[in-house]
Amino acid sequence: MGYNWGLVALDFVLTLRQADEYEEYVYKSGTYIAMSGNLSVSYLF
Repeated sequence: MGYNWGLVALDFVLTLRQADEYEEYVYKSGTYIAMSGNLSVSYLF
């Protein structure tokens, strides 16, 4: 998802994934989701 204003761009990326490989280290039941986000601003010159 992003938006551009001529020379400036704003982007946001949200990443979701299942974190089942870590489940055995924490708890034995449930669904675990890892989430990360990235907000970037770029300027064209």
